[in-house]
Amino acid sequence: MNKTMKKTLFFSNICLLLAVCLFSSCTKNDDNLDEALIIGKWQLGTLYETYSSDHTYTTWDTADDVTEDEAQKFEWTLVKKPLLGQFYIIIRIADKKVYHRILFLSKETFMYKDSSDKTIKKFTKVLE
Repeated sequence: MNKTMKKTLFFSNICLLLAVCLFSSCTKNDDNLDEALIIGKWQLGTLYETYSSDHTYTTWDTADDVTEDEAQKFEWTLVKKPLLGQFYIIIRIADKKVYHRILFLSKETFMYKDSSDKTIKKFTKVLE
């Protein structure tokens, strides 16, 4: 084998290895997230958030002497970033968008990383 053929074979193998790594990391479980699990009222200490099936979102903090009835309504959307395999909730507040990257979601627990203050928030579902 000459030098050019060896280089071509080497780079072909590298490309093949990268392709296998990229496509094997995607599983069927990564493709879906049950949006219905998000619907409801969530609590983290004195902070509350609600996600309604009509895609309205409210948040309030009882420590700030704000009640659920006083909370403003905003619009929320669930999106998936296909290349990253991550799900985000986008909340539209006036002309600004706030992104919550979903880290974990179950019937009782909702954990996300908030793009506005870079913190991880872990909420518990409020059963009414």
